Amino acid sequence: MIGKKIINYFKIIFQKFLQAEEQRINLCLPIAFALGIIFYFALPFEPSLWIFLCLFILSIIGFILLRQKSNLALLFLFTLFFFAGVCRIILQTNWVQSPFIHKRYSFVSVEGAVEKVELRQSGFRLTLTDLKLDKIPEQEKPIKIRVSLNGQKFIPAIGDVISLKATLSPPMLPFYPNEHNFARSAYYEQIGAVGFSVSKIKIITKAKETFLQNIRLSIFKRISEILPKDTSNIATALITGEQGGISKTVRDNYTSAGIVHILSVSGFHMGLIAGFIFAILRLIFCLFPSICLRFNTKKVCALLALILTFAYLLISGMAVPAIRSFLMIAFILIAVMTDRQALSMRSVLWAGFLILLLQPQAITSASFALSFGAVMALIAGYETLTPYFKKFCTRHNNFWINGVLGTICLFLLMNIIAHLATAPFAIYHFHRYNSYAILGNFFISLLFSFLIMPFLLIATILIPFGCDKPFLLAVGYLLEKINDLTGRIAILPGATVFLPSFPTWGYALILLGGVWLCIWKSRIRYLGLIAILPGLLSIFMHTTPDIIVGQGGKLIAIRQNDTFAFNTLKSQKSTRRMWLESNGISPDILPPKINHQDFLSVQGLKINFDGTNTNNFDIIINSFGKCHARQLCLPKKKLWQEGVHAIYIDDNNIKIETSADGTFNRPWGQGQFEKTDQIYP
Repeated sequence: MIGKKIINYFKIIFQKFLQAEEQRINLCLPIAFALGIIFYFALPFEPSLWIFLCLFILSIIGFILLRQKSNLALLFLFTLFFFAGVCRIILQTNWVQSPFIHKRYSFVSVEGAVEKVELRQSGFRLTLTDLKLDKIPEQEKPIKIRVSLNGQKFIPAIGDVISLKATLSPPMLPFYPNEHNFARSAYYEQIGAVGFSVSKIKIITKAKETFLQNIRLSIFKRISEILPKDTSNIATALITGEQGGISKTVRDNYTSAGIVHILSVSGFHMGLIAGFIFAILRLIFCLFPSICLRFNTKKVCALLALILTFAYLLISGMAVPAIRSFLMIAFILIAVMTDRQALSMRSVLWAGFLILLLQPQAITSASFALSFGAVMALIAGYETLTPYFKKFCTRHNNFWINGVLGTICLFLLMNIIAHLATAPFAIYHFHRYNSYAILGNFFISLLFSFLIMPFLLIATILIPFGCDKPFLLAVGYLLEKINDLTGRIAILPGATVFLPSFPTWGYALILLGGVWLCIWKSRIRYLGLIAILPGLLSIFMHTTPDIIVGQGGKLIAIRQNDTFAFNTLKSQKSTRRMWLESNGISPDILPPKINHQDFLSVQGLKINFDGTNTNNFDIIINSFGKCHARQLCLPKKKLWQEGVHAIYIDDNNIKIETSADGTFNRPWGQGQFEKTDQIYP
């Protein structure tokens, strides 16, 4: 009897929920599609397409049969989109499957066509396709490779066929367990080997320069002629999307100020460009009342803004974040042209659905989480705060209070909302919290919004006419001031706080709670806080490993008090930095070096790191042949195949996490293809 009352009580609550959120229930569908993709990546094995295809078909049948019963039909529709997401990512995984090498090859003769050029501070990086390679077995020959070239001044163009000598390795496993999987990203880009050049480039066939390439090159040259290097590289990044030339110091300062997102073409830039063009065109049309009275100029302005924003997308290099941002802007402008609400959660979520339908693997990238997290939070905040803002404006019918003070307060509030929404994602992916990000975003974003981006847009348009110099000089002056300001922020005490990432379950709670909080309008939305709070607190459950062993066993770290001691401080600096950041330790402080005594005892266990094979040790690392350790052996081959090993010792109990965990039975896993006894060099 009591159980029946409880069931009826929850039924009543569910009915009230459906009535209150009737207009937004369909927002669950793109979210279900995304959850299906996330479910696929969370599996430790490769699922069968046929099983999920059958479940997808059964969901369709169930929805058709029960479409008259709204609650059950809604449930089947949700499962339909969920299984559609799983099927879509499985199809994508099978579609892009391609060979990749399984060991390191030195002095490989490479011939291929340049598909992508990325500038770097020390040189540039090429993605090559249509390859001809020697030394590599036919069954391992990749479709594409990525090669770094340092110290070479000549930069080939996209489409050039080149030859060079290179050292090639398999796509990297994560630098640290549960971190970003580089091998998985390379798999979906069909990159089967990465490495570096050991010779100069030779051009075999020169590609014909396209109209778009000529435009990008002329913009780059013109900006470089007018502005000094530090500011010209930033200005070039804002227009062409090429940010590889930006120095590490400038990038670190922008990161500490919380505005590093400004350096990559994303929603911020697309929104500014589209909004500026739309506003200018509206102003121009308003100067001709006869045209405004005869035609709906707002729709014309939206169409022209869409076309010109697409042109900006082409010039910016069409990076994945830029494409995602353009699609979201396109949804908004199309909504204006069709007399729909422009800023709505519906347009954002269905834009996300379209992106995932085209590129389902994008959901694993940090930029996807950051961009959609910020936009969803801003729209939810806009929907919630708009009634209060209107009441405030009605009560204070004054230009300075409403137009100036109210706008500034609203802009600051939106910055706070965006910061709070993206901070957990930044901590999870980059292990840092920028204490002054709200103030940095508020003041610097105003300059970018109202001065720098409009001036850059005008300068770009005026380059063919030779009238661009005053605007570029103004941009250079403003960027110099911003560089100086970010440098001052970076040296403030506590500007950057390094934090360990959330455990996976904690991050999932934050993600689900945040989505729940954003998509609903009634008070039930605040139930999302119940999930967010334990997710945020889960960061305190981080456990620091006692020993970390790098891939191949060459780099070793031992926990010492609040930091790690390393066996070498000269090589593998990026890996050391990643290990420190992943455990919430500042990488800017030089860590100590392991002395001989540290090789003998860790947490009461005798450990040997050079593979000496005797029964005098509890743990032997880098062992070969038959191992006589009392508790644990880590052979060199295992360290190559499974990557970084994090070792936890608690009362002589040993737990190990590796960077290959969960990847051996997946298509992008390295270990499953290594069937021989060959040890990597």
